[in-house]
Amino acid sequence: MDAKLVELILVYLTGPSGAWLVAVSVLLYTLWYGKDMALKFMREVVLRKLRGNPEVRMKAVLKSMVNVNASLTHVARNTEACRVVLLRASNGGGIPRLGNPLYISAVAEYTDPDTNSFLTRWQRRETDPPLIQLLYKLSQNKNVHVSIEELSGSLKDTYDVDKITDTYIVELLTTERSLWFVAVDFKHGAYSDTSVLREVLVLAKSSLVPILKTESAFDS
Repeated sequence: MDAKLVELILVYLTGPSGAWLVAVSVLLYTLWYGKDMALKFMREVVLRKLRGNPEVRMKAVLKSMVNVNASLTHVARNTEACRVVLLRASNGGGIPRLGNPLYISAVAEYTDPDTNSFLTRWQRRETDPPLIQLLYKLSQNKNVHVSIEELSGSLKDTYDVDKITDTYIVELLTTERSLWFVAVDFKHGAYSDTSVLREVLVLAKSSLVPILKTESAFDS
């Protein structure tokens, strides 16, 4: 079970009646259906509680935002990146299908004072063929180093304006409705210490994925 789900369960179990109800229910589910079904039941109970309690949901969202921003900032400060962006590709809430438009939105970012914000300009931007090709490559390889001079289309236009020369894109999570990924941008060529970059991104992924899993559960 991921750490974020455990945290949400603890939020839910604020009263003795709630604790007893969940404990007994999970025990019965485990005995009759096995561990996997019990965990699925637990997740659904917690999510229903959050959906029905706006205050709890807001607190959870705010804490997630703080943790996401901290992860993006950590990546930037340990790699000399000028910008680190969390992005989501989806068709706007439904299940992606052939023939339907696919959109990309920036969800959060760290940007140094000398770099333009990506977040303010990339909201529900429809993908063009070069960007779809890049997303396909990402889905196949899980991480991609892109030299901006090799790009074309809308993403290249944005990066050229921002004087970005290289970006490292890492897949974080793929669900039925969304592809979550992070882009780490540099202005002065490819980052020289790729081993450090990999280590930092592995740590960031371990922090971000549990948050994204919880957030994605609200899509259903």
